[in-house]
Amino acid sequence: MLSRLLLFVTVLCSILFAQEELKYTDISPDGKSVVSRVNGEFKPLVITTTTAPFGTTPFWTAGLERQIGGLAFGDYDMDGDLDLAAGCYFSQSFPPIPEYNNMIFRNDNGVLTVNPVWFSDDSRSTTDIKWADINNDGKPDLFSGNGDGGYAPSTIYLNTGTGVPTTPSFTFTGQAWTVGTAFNDINGDGLLDLAVGNQGNTSDPYKPIFYYINQGTGFTSTPTYTSSDMMITNSVAFTDLNNSDLTRVQETFTIPETGKGAVHLSKTPIYKIHSVTVSGVPVQNYCSDPVGAFVSIGGLLPQGASVIVDYSYVKKGDVGASKWVNFASGVYLNFEGGIAGNPFWNVGNTISQKGSAWADYDLDGYMDFAIGGNGNPDVLYKNTAGTLGTSPVWTSTHTPTPGVQELIFNDVNNDGYPDLSTVSFSPPRVELFINNGGSLPTTPTWTYIGASSLNSITYGDVDGNGMLDLAVGTARTPIVVFLNQLEPVPCGIDIIFCGSYRS
Repeated sequence: MLSRLLLFVTVLCSILFAQEELKYTDISPDGKSVVSRVNGEFKPLVITTTTAPFGTTPFWTAGLERQIGGLAFGDYDMDGDLDLAAGCYFSQSFPPIPEYNNMIFRNDNGVLTVNPVWFSDDSRSTTDIKWADINNDGKPDLFSGNGDGGYAPSTIYLNTGTGVPTTPSFTFTGQAWTVGTAFNDINGDGLLDLAVGNQGNTSDPYKPIFYYINQGTGFTSTPTYTSSDMMITNSVAFTDLNNSDLTRVQETFTIPETGKGAVHLSKTPIYKIHSVTVSGVPVQNYCSDPVGAFVSIGGLLPQGASVIVDYSYVKKGDVGASKWVNFASGVYLNFEGGIAGNPFWNVGNTISQKGSAWADYDLDGYMDFAIGGNGNPDVLYKNTAGTLGTSPVWTSTHTPTPGVQELIFNDVNNDGYPDLSTVSFSPPRVELFINNGGSLPTTPTWTYIGASSLNSITYGDVDGNGMLDLAVGTARTPIVVFLNQLEPVPCGIDIIFCGSYRS
């Protein structure tokens, strides 16, 4: 009897010890970053300054754990507020997370549902996800950029006006491991085309960038053409390098429900929003996303109000691409509606870089190019009247050196200057660099350290006050959202409020 008791105690202690020392292994969506840690090694932590608009605690946390490869805000049910789509991926992480259907969290009166209201029927290891008006009918469609070692095909879910179907409306042919994607009207025919940055698998590691030209009735399942070079591309982003094909348009929308003022523009990326009016009254209390192409107006907008957005967008865009070690990040020019096969400009080195974005950081009228560091600093190259410099004008100096997954520009404090944000897989952190009148700090203004490896970030106006909020996706723990702490200032007009920091 005593020997059995001793055996029971030994087994129980072993179990408790194993639980205390449980080791996690997280793998990034592209499979190139692997981190092992003991449970409890990281604790969620926010390092902030008084100039950062986000607080120290998430406002919202999702109700389930998934490996998040991409996040995007968009009004999927067309009710006038921004819902959150999450692309989920599969890996050989431990303990495993076997479910990887894509998800949508609906926005109900300024709060996201804790559990998804929509799951895709298919599971294809999603590495990037985007909302875009693909079929040009005025409704945002959901694109799922998929990929793994078996080249899982990407998919499109076309918006019906009340949502998107759970089964794909269109499936591409899997020919590569998709890593980064971007939409733009490449050939200038008024329809959004698609660029896909790729990598291969262990037997065939290098792939070109794919370009899919919208045929009016949709895409062909195979690329229309590809870049001439073979490499590992981590992200792609469009701009008009010399402002030769910027196009100005106006779009009109009707507010579907009182107090809900989010609208989705038909073109992307956005170069500049010139004005927003509600029932003929100019407003300043709005936020937007240049890639997600939404505008969200704060205040008590009445049902049926007419919204007009006057904006310029990039047509026949040039492509910036960040690349993995042994390949130089660079820019591919657009010649009369077709992307060149080889880069016109590159960074002049082959260090590992990941995440890239364009923004006019100093408001001189030309888009500058930022690239995330993967084991090295983030950098920014200035565009001078259509020519990119050969050396960075800004380099991050913070430690530890980040393993950036994504890099994006958004004006988080509505002062007119785009701010730079990165998310790092390891060390697990989101870093926000607040732009101070055309000058970026070398160390982050606000840092969120996650309890798990981090993969994805996106901005959207969750609570409908005209200020951008931040969503963060991880390799294991639930998605979190931080609300923007800046408050708009009333301006005396019944249906609107003026943004407190917009110039």
